[in-house]
Amino acid sequence: MNIHDRYTEDPLFRRIVDLMTGMIESGQFTPTEIREAAMVAQINFEARHPRPTFFSLKDIQSGRV
Repeated sequence: MNIHDRYTEDPLFRRIVDLMTGMIESGQFTPTEIREAAMVAQINFEARHPRPTFFSLKDIQSGRV
């Protein structure tokens, strides 16, 4: 699903987009600041929820990892 369809079909996605748009339009944040905030949120989430890393025994033995 592309982002325009998601905006149309997903009420929660539309809500956050509309919230961010309102913040930009009211002068609270610039579009760049919104992008930066989204990146920080993603970085924070991934730091708090690390994914396990799996390596094959063959890769470990060959020294590729």
